[in-house]
Amino acid sequence: MTQLARICLLGLLLSMLLACTTAAQKPQTTELPQNAPDPDAVKLAALGEQALRLAQEHAKDALLRQIFADSDLAKTTFHFTDQAATNVIQVIVPAPDTPSDQWLVEPNVLSPLAGHAEPGINLQRLKIGPKRVAQAITAHWPGCVVRGMTLYREDDRLTWTAFCNTPAGVVSGNMDNQTGVFRPSDAPPASIPITATPPP
Repeated sequence: MTQLARICLLGLLLSMLLACTTAAQKPQTTELPQNAPDPDAVKLAALGEQALRLAQEHAKDALLRQIFADSDLAKTTFHFTDQAATNVIQVIVPAPDTPSDQWLVEPNVLSPLAGHAEPGINLQRLKIGPKRVAQAITAHWPGCVVRGMTLYREDDRLTWTAFCNTPAGVVSGNMDNQTGVFRPSDAPPASIPITATPPP
């Protein structure tokens, strides 16, 4: 190898080393990691822990079975059962900043959850909050008005189901908590009577 070739090679290696060092010194990004939970999912999990303590006053073995978030993402209802699913306890949080001593606790509620003993929801696994679900359904049906969202456990996975009003009726879709993929329902819009309420 000639002297000129050695000098060129040395210069190339020094340039690469300088580039790597500069890249390593760049400041860390403030963005959340891709697998970090949504901020509202973290808040919802914290509310759920408080709601569980209230439910345990009526059933020491209470398990969280469903969460319903209303259309403006303010009022949240937590549905618990005892392990045998003989007692359904409903804890209603009027707004995220409402003190827990003002939450409404209703034991012995009539509910389709009664009689179906299944494992409860582990909110520590919640990654997707209701805001992302609402954004997904309104992006798919532009102009629709969100009625509410339900979080439930199915086949060991957490799933959100969202409902949205359109001029043609109520549409719905699911979002998987693991993947964040939104899947709109293939069913045609459903006509709901004005007096009806969204499912719990």
